[in-house]
Amino acid sequence: MPNFALGCDRIDPAKSVWRFLVELAPLGSDASGEEETAYMKNKAYYFGAPGTVILIDEMDKEFKRVPILVTGSGTLETGRLTREEVKSFTDASQIRVETPTVVFETRALRAGSLHLMRKLPCATP
Repeated sequence: MPNFALGCDRIDPAKSVWRFLVELAPLGSDASGEEETAYMKNKAYYFGAPGTVILIDEMDKEFKRVPILVTGSGTLETGRLTREEVKSFTDASQIRVETPTVVFETRALRAGSLHLMRKLPCATP
């Protein structure tokens, strides 16, 4: 299962910026060696290519596209988001992430499937 998150990218708010990320849900501590091997293969396959985040409004119309890149830790992450872009993410009724290998979708904030990390005050762009 993918996890979707929107928030600060670092603990230090002075050095932190807003980003959107998609990651593979972590394995439980009781995972077997075979499960861990499968997890790493899936992570490399599903999160190994850059793509695009597509924001969709309540009328099911696309209204914004944002590039999403592969990180060294095996996640997909946007670059620094402006205030307007953050608002676009929070206003979207659906968020789709497309790469050459996979399409992930979530119903965004209103449905509770997007984790919004507002606990830390991100630096304002």
